[in-house]
Amino acid sequence: MPATLTKDELEFGEACSTLADQECGDVDCISCSYSWPKADPAGWESSDAMCRCQYEEGEVIPIFSYPELQVEVDGVETTLFVQFPKSWSAAETDGTELGFDYNNRLYLSSQQEFDATKYFTPNMLGGSLEYDVDLSEVGCGCVAALYTILMPSVEDNEDPFKYCDANQVGGHWCPEFDIMEAN
Repeated sequence: MPATLTKDELEFGEACSTLADQECGDVDCISCSYSWPKADPAGWESSDAMCRCQYEEGEVIPIFSYPELQVEVDGVETTLFVQFPKSWSAAETDGTELGFDYNNRLYLSSQQEFDATKYFTPNMLGGSLEYDVDLSEVGCGCVAALYTILMPSVEDNEDPFKYCDANQVGGHWCPEFDIMEAN
């Protein structure tokens, strides 16, 4: 990586194994994370991706919070939290609107703190789901999907979100109901 890149020019993902991994050991590091140049289209697969010190001793570590999404459940305005794997996924919200980039997986939770056993589970028996979608920026060959799955996977001990689906992505099966698959 060129020495001219600053922390603002880097995208930081999940934490590295130790505070001494790769470039983290060069400074008094208190938070070592896998990172890559934001400008590199290869993203986390960049040849410049590595463990770097995200926060040094004396710097304040901001508290990460999942974005809030306003929805209506049984006629009541409700706040849900859009949770996602921070290392390869992202989402942003604006009131009732949700935006995300490609290759994403998002989970709805009724609590801000991550807990794979506390996903939002509406009672759909006799109910309905209403949403608007803008597919104008979905490229050819990409599938924008909305589906429900019965999570978490009880036998998945590797993925903290404990993902499962009907196609056994990651080797874990669970019931799935596809609402939309489009591009």
